[in-house]
Amino acid sequence: MATCVVEEWFSVWAMPPPAHHPRIKQAMEMLRKRFGGPEFEPHLTVVGAQKLSLAQASDRLQNACRLLTPFHCRLTHVGCGETYFQCVYAVVEASDQVMQANLQARRFFELGPVDGVGSSSGSKDIGYMPHLSLLYGDLTDEEKQEAKEMVQNNFGPLISGTQFQVNSLCLYRTDTSDKLLKSWEKVAECQLQGKCLQ
Repeated sequence: MATCVVEEWFSVWAMPPPAHHPRIKQAMEMLRKRFGGPEFEPHLTVVGAQKLSLAQASDRLQNACRLLTPFHCRLTHVGCGETYFQCVYAVVEASDQVMQANLQARRFFELGPVDGVGSSSGSKDIGYMPHLSLLYGDLTDEEKQEAKEMVQNNFGPLISGTQFQVNSLCLYRTDTSDKLLKSWEKVAECQLQGKCLQ
């Protein structure tokens, strides 16, 4: 009798070290109190939601982490997007290290070189846009501008120039139809084991 393989939605996240969590979470909590929205862990999405079995997703994460080297992230400024999951965020500098991590991870997840999540259909100009989300929601343009100014006024130094090293990647269940994130959870974490060739 054939075994039924259950496929779910999984994403690969890079998480800031715990030392950076309190201030980032303070900014996120401030925005939630003002605008609502679900609570989630601070993260940089390396590979967006893909429908796979847990075994497939875990194997691909492990294979990617065997070759990926630790990399640095630097937050630059606050930005706003056009989608629920890219509402208000801290832009992460698109350094060679960050972009290569995305490109290499996507290859292990058998995806193309450009991440189209959040881009317009058919767009050739918008690719992977590294960012650390601060708020999920459906806000008006005026509310987004207010949220952006709140973060800049209260947490400007946190956003501008904060740096951290990513030493591991996490696999999360991320069904994007669940906007309250009740089903979202961490299912695996792997250390980056690649060797720097410097």
